Amino acid sequence: MKKFLFFCLIICLLIPSLNAFAITPIDVTHPASLTVFYQKDNLGFQGLEIKTFRIAEVFEDGTYKLTAPFDKYPVNIYGISSQTEWKNICLTLSSFAIADALSPSYTTQTDVSGKASFESIQTGMYLTLGVSKESSDMIISFESFITLVPYPSEDGNHEYNVKAYPKPEIIIPTPEKKTHKILKQWKDTGYIDKRPENVYVDVYKSGEFAFTQTLNSENNWSYTWESEVGIIWTAVERQIPAEYTVTVTKNGDTIILTNVYDGKEPEPGAPGDDGVIYRSIILMCLSGAVLVILSMKLKRSE
Repeated sequence: MKKFLFFCLIICLLIPSLNAFAITPIDVTHPASLTVFYQKDNLGFQGLEIKTFRIAEVFEDGTYKLTAPFDKYPVNIYGISSQTEWKNICLTLSSFAIADALSPSYTTQTDVSGKASFESIQTGMYLTLGVSKESSDMIISFESFITLVPYPSEDGNHEYNVKAYPKPEIIIPTPEKKTHKILKQWKDTGYIDKRPENVYVDVYKSGEFAFTQTLNSENNWSYTWESEVGIIWTAVERQIPAEYTVTVTKNGDTIILTNVYDGKEPEPGAPGDDGVIYRSIILMCLSGAVLVILSMKLKRSE
Protein backbone atom coordinates (compact mmCIF):
# COMPACT_ATOMS: atom_id res chain seq x y z
CA MET A 1 0.00 0.00 0.00
CA LYS A 2 2.86 2.37 0.84
CA LYS A 3 4.49 1.66 -2.50
CA PHE A 4 1.22 2.40 -4.28
CA LEU A 5 0.79 5.74 -2.46
CA PHE A 6 4.40 6.64 -3.21
CA PHE A 7 3.82 5.75 -6.86
CA CYS A 8 0.74 8.03 -7.05
CA LEU A 9 2.64 10.86 -5.37
CA ILE A 10 5.44 10.66 -7.93
CA ILE A 11 2.94 10.84 -10.79
CA CYS A 12 1.22 13.88 -9.27
CA LEU A 13 4.57 15.63 -8.84
CA LEU A 14 5.47 14.92 -12.45
CA ILE A 15 2.26 16.35 -13.96
CA PRO A 16 3.37 20.03 -13.72
CA SER A 17 6.67 19.20 -15.41
CA LEU A 18 4.82 17.33 -18.18
CA ASN A 19 2.76 20.45 -18.90
CA ALA A 20 6.00 22.22 -19.78
CA PHE A 21 6.16 19.99 -22.84
CA ALA A 22 2.60 20.82 -23.92
CA ILE A 23 2.12 22.60 -27.19
CA THR A 24 1.39 26.33 -26.97
CA PRO A 25 -2.23 27.47 -27.40
CA ILE A 26 -3.41 28.33 -30.90
CA ASP A 27 -4.05 32.00 -31.63
CA VAL A 28 -7.26 31.61 -33.64
CA THR A 29 -7.11 35.28 -34.74
CA HIS A 30 -3.52 35.08 -36.00
CA PRO A 31 -3.05 35.96 -39.71
CA ALA A 32 -2.63 32.73 -41.67
CA SER A 33 -1.95 31.54 -45.19
CA LEU A 34 -1.91 28.35 -47.25
CA THR A 35 0.47 27.94 -50.20
CA VAL A 36 0.12 24.90 -52.44
CA PHE A 37 2.70 23.84 -55.04
CA TYR A 38 1.48 21.92 -58.10
CA GLN A 39 4.73 20.66 -59.54
CA LYS A 40 6.38 17.57 -60.93
CA ASP A 41 10.13 17.23 -61.40
CA ASN A 42 10.49 20.97 -60.64
CA LEU A 43 8.03 21.78 -63.45
CA GLY A 44 5.11 23.96 -62.39
CA PHE A 45 1.62 23.79 -63.85
CA GLN A 46 0.15 27.20 -64.59
CA GLY A 47 -3.52 28.14 -64.82
CA LEU A 48 -4.99 25.40 -62.60
CA GLU A 49 -8.11 26.49 -60.73
CA ILE A 50 -7.64 25.55 -57.08
CA LYS A 51 -10.57 25.34 -54.68
CA THR A 52 -10.23 24.99 -50.93
CA PHE A 53 -12.91 24.61 -48.25
CA ARG A 54 -12.71 25.52 -44.57
CA ILE A 55 -14.35 22.37 -43.25
CA ALA A 56 -13.73 22.89 -39.52
CA GLU A 57 -12.87 25.61 -37.05
CA VAL A 58 -9.93 25.13 -34.71
CA PHE A 59 -9.91 26.16 -31.06
CA GLU A 60 -7.10 27.39 -28.83
CA ASP A 61 -6.58 23.97 -27.25
CA GLY A 62 -6.08 22.24 -30.61
CA THR A 63 -9.55 20.76 -30.90
CA TYR A 64 -11.72 21.26 -33.95
CA LYS A 65 -15.36 21.09 -35.01
CA LEU A 66 -16.95 20.67 -38.44
CA THR A 67 -18.53 23.79 -39.90
CA ALA A 68 -21.51 24.19 -42.22
CA PRO A 69 -22.27 22.73 -44.69
CA PHE A 70 -19.90 19.82 -43.90
CA ASP A 71 -21.41 19.27 -40.46
CA LYS A 72 -24.58 17.92 -42.10
CA TYR A 73 -22.84 14.89 -43.60
CA PRO A 74 -22.78 11.61 -41.60
CA VAL A 75 -18.98 11.55 -41.49
CA ASN A 76 -16.96 11.00 -38.34
CA ILE A 77 -13.69 12.98 -38.19
CA TYR A 78 -13.11 12.62 -34.44
CA GLY A 79 -10.56 10.28 -32.96
CA ILE A 80 -8.74 9.84 -36.29
CA SER A 81 -5.17 8.71 -35.64
CA SER A 82 -3.65 7.52 -38.94
CA GLN A 83 -2.85 8.95 -42.36
CA THR A 84 -4.93 6.25 -44.02
CA GLU A 85 -8.01 7.29 -42.04
CA TRP A 86 -7.46 10.95 -42.91
CA LYS A 87 -7.07 10.03 -46.57
CA ASN A 88 -10.42 8.23 -46.46
CA ILE A 89 -12.08 11.20 -44.72
CA CYS A 90 -10.60 13.47 -47.39
CA LEU A 91 -12.03 11.33 -50.20
CA THR A 92 -15.42 11.16 -48.48
CA LEU A 93 -15.79 14.90 -47.89
CA SER A 94 -14.41 15.83 -51.32
CA SER A 95 -16.95 13.45 -52.91
CA PHE A 96 -19.77 15.28 -51.13
CA ALA A 97 -18.32 18.68 -52.07
CA ILE A 98 -18.25 17.69 -55.76
CA ALA A 99 -21.66 16.00 -55.71
CA ASP A 100 -23.41 18.92 -54.03
CA ALA A 101 -21.50 21.59 -55.97
CA LEU A 102 -20.50 23.34 -52.74
CA SER A 103 -19.07 26.84 -52.99
CA PRO A 104 -15.39 26.88 -51.93
CA SER A 105 -14.21 29.16 -49.15
CA TYR A 106 -11.34 30.38 -51.35
CA THR A 107 -10.47 30.03 -55.04
CA THR A 108 -7.31 30.95 -56.90
CA GLN A 109 -5.18 29.93 -59.90
CA THR A 110 -1.63 28.63 -60.05
CA ASP A 111 1.10 30.92 -61.36
CA VAL A 112 3.88 30.05 -63.79
CA SER A 113 5.73 28.11 -61.07
CA GLY A 114 2.62 26.08 -60.18
CA LYS A 115 2.09 27.94 -56.93
CA ALA A 116 -1.39 28.66 -55.56
CA SER A 117 -1.51 31.14 -52.68
CA PHE A 118 -4.34 31.70 -50.22
CA GLU A 119 -3.43 34.77 -48.18
CA SER A 120 -5.11 36.19 -45.06
CA ILE A 121 -7.30 33.15 -44.44
CA GLN A 122 -8.94 32.06 -41.19
CA THR A 123 -7.36 29.44 -39.01
CA GLY A 124 -9.06 26.08 -39.31
CA MET A 125 -9.03 22.73 -41.09
CA TYR A 126 -9.00 22.92 -44.87
CA LEU A 127 -9.96 20.53 -47.67
CA THR A 128 -8.36 21.33 -51.04
CA LEU A 129 -9.90 19.55 -54.01
CA GLY A 130 -7.82 17.56 -56.46
CA VAL A 131 -7.20 18.91 -59.93
CA SER A 132 -5.84 17.56 -63.23
CA LYS A 133 -3.94 18.90 -66.24
CA GLU A 134 -4.29 17.33 -69.69
CA SER A 135 -1.67 17.33 -72.44
CA SER A 136 -1.45 15.63 -75.82
CA ASP A 137 -0.12 12.33 -74.43
CA MET A 138 -0.94 12.25 -70.71
CA ILE A 139 -3.08 13.48 -67.83
CA ILE A 140 -1.38 14.65 -64.65
CA SER A 141 -3.69 14.46 -61.65
CA PHE A 142 -3.09 15.97 -58.20
CA GLU A 143 -4.90 14.40 -55.25
CA SER A 144 -7.19 16.15 -52.77
CA PHE A 145 -5.80 16.74 -49.30
CA ILE A 146 -6.71 17.99 -45.83
CA THR A 147 -4.44 20.23 -43.77
CA LEU A 148 -4.55 22.17 -40.52
CA VAL A 149 -3.90 25.91 -40.50
CA PRO A 150 -1.88 26.46 -38.37
CA TYR A 151 0.12 23.26 -38.48
CA PRO A 152 1.79 22.04 -35.24
CA SER A 153 5.58 22.26 -35.43
CA GLU A 154 8.09 20.00 -33.71
CA ASP A 155 9.18 22.68 -31.22
CA GLY A 156 5.71 22.90 -29.66
CA ASN A 157 4.68 26.05 -31.51
CA HIS A 158 2.52 26.56 -34.59
CA GLU A 159 3.27 27.36 -38.24
CA TYR A 160 0.60 29.79 -39.46
CA ASN A 161 2.00 30.02 -43.00
CA VAL A 162 1.41 26.47 -44.20
CA LYS A 163 2.91 24.97 -47.37
CA ALA A 164 1.55 21.87 -49.10
CA TYR A 165 2.83 19.69 -51.94
CA PRO A 166 0.03 17.44 -53.27
CA LYS A 167 1.17 14.20 -54.87
CA PRO A 168 0.97 14.05 -58.69
CA GLU A 169 -0.17 10.98 -60.61
CA ILE A 170 0.42 10.39 -64.34
CA ILE A 171 -2.41 8.82 -66.35
CA ILE A 172 -1.71 7.63 -69.91
CA PRO A 173 -4.92 7.56 -72.01
CA THR A 174 -5.43 4.36 -74.04
CA PRO A 175 -8.14 3.17 -76.45
CA GLU A 176 -9.01 0.32 -74.13
CA LYS A 177 -11.79 0.69 -71.61
CA LYS A 178 -11.50 0.06 -67.91
CA THR A 179 -13.96 -1.67 -65.62
CA HIS A 180 -15.12 0.32 -62.59
CA LYS A 181 -17.06 -0.88 -59.60
CA ILE A 182 -19.10 0.43 -56.68
CA LEU A 183 -19.12 -1.80 -53.60
CA LYS A 184 -21.17 -1.35 -50.43
CA GLN A 185 -19.69 -2.66 -47.18
CA TRP A 186 -21.35 -2.87 -43.78
CA LYS A 187 -19.85 -2.74 -40.29
CA ASP A 188 -22.93 -3.49 -38.22
CA THR A 189 -22.45 -6.92 -36.65
CA GLY A 190 -25.48 -7.71 -34.53
CA TYR A 191 -27.56 -4.98 -36.16
CA ILE A 192 -28.07 -6.34 -39.68
CA ASP A 193 -31.79 -5.78 -39.28
CA LYS A 194 -31.10 -2.04 -39.17
CA ARG A 195 -29.84 -2.00 -42.76
CA PRO A 196 -32.09 -0.33 -45.33
CA GLU A 197 -33.43 -2.54 -48.10
CA ASN A 198 -31.91 -0.30 -50.76
CA VAL A 199 -28.97 2.09 -50.95
CA TYR A 200 -28.97 4.91 -53.50
CA VAL A 201 -25.62 6.03 -54.89
CA ASP A 202 -25.04 9.06 -57.12
CA VAL A 203 -22.08 8.58 -59.46
CA TYR A 204 -20.13 11.51 -60.95
CA LYS A 205 -17.93 11.53 -64.04
CA SER A 206 -15.07 14.05 -63.63
CA GLY A 207 -17.29 16.18 -61.41
CA GLU A 208 -20.46 15.94 -63.52
CA PHE A 209 -23.47 13.86 -62.51
CA ALA A 210 -23.56 10.60 -64.51
CA PHE A 211 -26.21 8.30 -63.01
CA THR A 212 -27.88 7.00 -59.85
CA GLN A 213 -27.48 3.34 -58.96
CA THR A 214 -29.53 1.30 -56.49
CA LEU A 215 -27.62 -1.26 -54.44
CA ASN A 216 -29.23 -4.06 -52.45
CA SER A 217 -28.79 -7.69 -51.47
CA GLU A 218 -30.09 -8.85 -54.86
CA ASN A 219 -27.08 -7.35 -56.70
CA ASN A 220 -24.73 -8.16 -53.80
CA TRP A 221 -24.52 -4.46 -52.92
CA SER A 222 -22.35 -3.79 -55.97
CA TYR A 223 -22.42 -2.46 -59.53
CA THR A 224 -19.87 -2.48 -62.39
CA TRP A 225 -19.53 -0.45 -65.59
CA GLU A 226 -16.93 0.39 -68.24
CA SER A 227 -15.45 3.71 -69.32
CA GLU A 228 -12.50 5.17 -71.18
CA VAL A 229 -9.19 5.72 -69.38
CA GLY A 230 -8.56 9.09 -67.75
CA ILE A 231 -12.01 9.63 -66.23
CA ILE A 232 -12.14 10.51 -62.54
CA TRP A 233 -15.15 8.74 -61.00
CA THR A 234 -16.58 9.71 -57.63
CA ALA A 235 -19.66 8.50 -55.77
CA VAL A 236 -21.77 9.53 -52.79
CA GLU A 237 -24.46 7.66 -50.91
CA ARG A 238 -27.82 9.37 -50.40
CA GLN A 239 -30.56 8.90 -47.78
CA ILE A 240 -28.17 7.45 -45.21
CA PRO A 241 -29.97 6.25 -42.05
CA ALA A 242 -29.26 8.36 -38.96
CA GLU A 243 -27.78 5.35 -37.14
CA TYR A 244 -24.94 5.04 -39.68
CA THR A 245 -21.86 7.00 -40.65
CA VAL A 246 -20.28 6.65 -44.08
CA THR A 247 -16.72 6.53 -45.41
CA VAL A 248 -15.66 6.51 -49.06
CA THR A 249 -12.46 4.67 -49.98
CA LYS A 250 -10.85 3.49 -53.22
CA ASN A 251 -9.10 0.25 -54.10
CA GLY A 252 -7.83 0.61 -57.64
CA ASP A 253 -10.89 1.23 -59.79
CA THR A 254 -13.33 0.16 -57.08
CA ILE A 255 -15.17 2.78 -55.01
CA ILE A 256 -16.04 1.33 -51.61
CA LEU A 257 -18.83 2.85 -49.54
CA THR A 258 -18.63 1.66 -45.93
CA ASN A 259 -21.45 2.20 -43.45
CA VAL A 260 -20.72 1.87 -39.74
CA TYR A 261 -23.57 1.39 -37.29
CA ASP A 262 -23.15 3.49 -34.15
CA GLY A 263 -26.66 3.26 -32.75
CA LYS A 264 -27.28 6.98 -32.66
CA GLU A 265 -26.99 10.11 -34.73
CA PRO A 266 -23.48 11.57 -34.27
CA GLU A 267 -23.31 14.73 -32.17
CA PRO A 268 -20.00 16.65 -32.04
CA GLY A 269 -19.01 17.51 -28.49
CA ALA A 270 -18.14 20.88 -27.04
CA PRO A 271 -14.63 22.31 -27.59
CA GLY A 272 -12.23 20.18 -25.63
CA ASP A 273 -14.32 17.03 -26.06
CA ASP A 274 -13.76 16.39 -29.76
CA GLY A 275 -10.97 16.54 -32.31
CA VAL A 276 -7.28 16.06 -31.75
CA ILE A 277 -5.89 17.61 -28.57
CA TYR A 278 -2.15 17.96 -29.12
CA ARG A 279 -1.49 18.70 -25.46
CA SER A 280 -3.24 15.49 -24.41
CA ILE A 281 -1.30 13.44 -26.94
CA ILE A 282 2.02 14.72 -25.62
CA LEU A 283 0.97 14.18 -22.01
CA MET A 284 -0.19 10.64 -22.70
CA CYS A 285 3.07 9.74 -24.41
CA LEU A 286 5.26 11.22 -21.69
CA SER A 287 3.20 9.91 -18.78
CA GLY A 288 3.15 6.47 -20.42
CA ALA A 289 6.94 6.45 -20.50
CA VAL A 290 7.09 7.55 -16.86
CA LEU A 291 4.71 4.76 -15.84
CA VAL A 292 6.87 2.17 -17.56
CA ILE A 293 10.05 3.41 -15.88
CA LEU A 294 8.48 3.58 -12.43
CA SER A 295 6.90 0.14 -12.73
CA MET A 296 10.29 -1.32 -13.68
CA LYS A 297 11.91 0.31 -10.65
CA LEU A 298 9.17 -1.02 -8.34
CA LYS A 299 9.63 -4.53 -9.69
CA ARG A 300 13.37 -4.36 -9.11
CA SER A 301 12.91 -3.08 -5.53
CA GLU A 302 10.48 -5.92 -4.82
